[in-house]
Amino acid sequence: MGKIAKLNGSRVAKYKRNLAKWALNLTPAEIERAAQWYPQTLALCHDIAKVGGYTLEQAAAIFSAYSPRVAYKRNITLAYRHARGEQVDGLTISRKVALQAESIGLKALNGPKTQAFARNILGDSYAVTVDTWHCKAAGLMTDSPTIVQYREISRATQLLALDLGLEPSTLQALIWVRIRGKAD
Repeated sequence: MGKIAKLNGSRVAKYKRNLAKWALNLTPAEIERAAQWYPQTLALCHDIAKVGGYTLEQAAAIFSAYSPRVAYKRNITLAYRHARGEQVDGLTISRKVALQAESIGLKALNGPKTQAFARNILGDSYAVTVDTWHCKAAGLMTDSPTIVQYREISRATQLLALDLGLEPSTLQALIWVRIRGKAD
């Protein structure tokens, strides 16, 4: 089938039902807060770009490179340390990708999660960042989805967002906050 994976409609429907449980009884305040999550992260990336002398795309890619399996506050710290040219201990792969992002921006991001996260930061509201928490919300019994599972969860999120009248990125941010039980 090449690079286009065939999505299993019954799994997409199942993921959508599971995600919908995390979107019950949404308040306007929750929706507004979720809608501001990526723009606020974009503002951070503008500052990171200024600190490091990067383009905005490079800064978003660097920020995203440090995001796998890292708490959001730590992600911010790591991206700023990188921009200031300070040593970032551990996270060898993330640092390598962040260094590549300095020259090639989003092209340095190989995984679908980091690619979608950077695109969300840059304003692509249709991309869906499927991280550990989103896998859990979808009912997937792993935090490392296959590419097909990733696409199915993304599609389920996009369909549910359409049903709710939300941007997919807003729904993903809202579910992320709800499942983690805190905003950062």
